[in-house]
Amino acid sequence: PNPNPNWKADIWSLGVLVYELACLTLPFKAENMPALMLRIMRGDFDRPQNQGSSAAVAALIDALLVLEPDRRLDTHAALEHPTLQPHLSEAYRALDMSPTGSLGRHTLGKVEDP
Repeated sequence: PNPNPNWKADIWSLGVLVYELACLTLPFKAENMPALMLRIMRGDFDRPQNQGSSAAVAALIDALLVLEPDRRLDTHAALEHPTLQPHLSEAYRALDMSPTGSLGRHTLGKVEDP
């Protein structure tokens, strides 16, 4: 049994955050709430390459904002994504940790999905 049934939703949320950071705008926009909900349910957003973002970041966002949860990246794959690796390495150094150092109940670089 999965102790956190919403973890794939967390990956989707990460995709929204990465999009906002890369593009400085929301991925889903509409004139009203019903139209916004429809765009989200369809996964209808402007691809980041159209926003001046790098192709690598666009690929990461596309892998995170996949409509079907079973096809969406899992936590381990997200952390292993080539776009994130250089930034995670910087974070490890800043925290004076190795990629396998503990942080809370997870092991950085070896996070296992529930």
